[in-house]
Amino acid sequence: MALKRVGTPVVLTGVLLCTGLVGCTEENPSPAPLPTQSDQSTESTQSSSPSDTATPSPSETPPVLPAAARGTSENAAKAFVRYYIGVVNHALRTGNIRPLQRASASACDSCAAVAENIEGVYAEGGYLRGNGWRINALKAVAEQPARRPIMQTGVFVNPQRKVAREGAEEERFDGGQNLMTFFLDRRGSEWVVQKWDQVQ
Repeated sequence: MALKRVGTPVVLTGVLLCTGLVGCTEENPSPAPLPTQSDQSTESTQSSSPSDTATPSPSETPPVLPAAARGTSENAAKAFVRYYIGVVNHALRTGNIRPLQRASASACDSCAAVAENIEGVYAEGGYLRGNGWRINALKAVAEQPARRPIMQTGVFVNPQRKVAREGAEEERFDGGQNLMTFFLDRRGSEWVVQKWDQVQ
């Protein structure tokens, strides 16, 4: 896998690594068991799966925050996480990181690092290709504040092709299953990702 450094943290383009940027700290709450396969089928039907196009589409319309994500319930938090993965996929396809930035808290270093890596590829005339990320499990960690829930998320990262800059050779990455933890917070009347951890 190709790694790009942003300062000292280590970041995979579009995919965080546990060994640097986000770390696997013991202070995080123990994750709740993820849903069973029958539960996962329900989640996966609601996640985005973008097509593998030949060229990037910067003018592509970004995902719209669904009404289901505007409340403060656990279901609303889940809907927001699905939306967040959607804006990650939009950024990967187009290089447009603005929706991703708006859905992320300014203090979320991991969110910023992913956005900067994606932006850097497209700014140099490169591109990213693939079918994006797909949620196949999503569960709230128990006994967390309603306005600051922690969402344990199983995400399948599809194989990806990358050209880091104009004229560079294309690289290919296998992808795979990842366990992501999204720490949410309320900013006014909307959710934001306050912190984002990943374990491969």
